[in-house]
Amino acid sequence: NRHFVTRALLCCLLSLAGTASADVKGRVGASLDVDDTTWLGQQVRVNLDLETTGFSFSDIQFSLPEVDGAVFMQIDTSTIKLSDRRNGETWQILRYPLVLYPQKTGVVTVPPIRVRFNSVAGFGSEPRRFDLRSESLMLAVQQPPGTVAGAPVITTPSFELTWNRSPDRDNLAIGDALRLEITRRAQGVSGMF
Repeated sequence: NRHFVTRALLCCLLSLAGTASADVKGRVGASLDVDDTTWLGQQVRVNLDLETTGFSFSDIQFSLPEVDGAVFMQIDTSTIKLSDRRNGETWQILRYPLVLYPQKTGVVTVPPIRVRFNSVAGFGSEPRRFDLRSESLMLAVQQPPGTVAGAPVITTPSFELTWNRSPDRDNLAIGDALRLEITRRAQGVSGMF
């Protein structure tokens, strides 16, 4: 009798766990973090948000689409963990910061990003698999003032140029070699630039 009750209770709990995972919801969203004006070559942050009403995420997979006229990449593997309360439901959110470097003026379109992940209702419940796509994003890109269309442009919020010459000119003799070291530092620029 006792074993029958234990088995019945276990079956009931497993049934509830399976039902709870079926009720888990998932969404994916993408957004641009931009000011009023976006310049050619400027670093633009794109937020990729994975959302679930479940307890946790696992087996997360996404690949970034090719963006015509821009370089689109993930420069950091860290995530930002958020939560939100909507219509009486608690949503867990994982935000992946991505970056976009527009390489042409006009409208640049980021195609939908395909995202796959598992989420569970709670400890011991079966995971529910989600295969989702974000909405596409559109960005208006302008040529920076004073630049020539078609010429390479690097846009940065902070630029520093320093130089050092050696040896000092007071210690020069005829025939001495001079060394000129120029250092350029730009913030928010892709390493390839």
